[in-house]
Amino acid sequence: MIRPATTAQPILLWRETGPSRVAAGHLDLFSVRVVAGEPEGRRSFLLRLERGQLALPLPLAADGDEALGVVAVAGLGGAVEDA
Repeated sequence: MIRPATTAQPILLWRETGPSRVAAGHLDLFSVRVVAGEPEGRRSFLLRLERGQLALPLPLAADGDEALGVVAVAGLGGAVEDA
């Protein structure tokens, strides 16, 4: 199934159950603070995945009450599919 990953609806990699392949365009990965299971605040760019590359599920990195997660956002015309 092909799906978009927009800025307004990023893929939350800590909730994914399997890998996703970049089906079109590119996918940018960002670290973000996570509060109550939801991304909050500013995103920090990590890397860009190109068409054909995989985004893998990534668990939250927690330290006490603080947690960091990774979100994926597709560029214009970008989409992902289950791998």
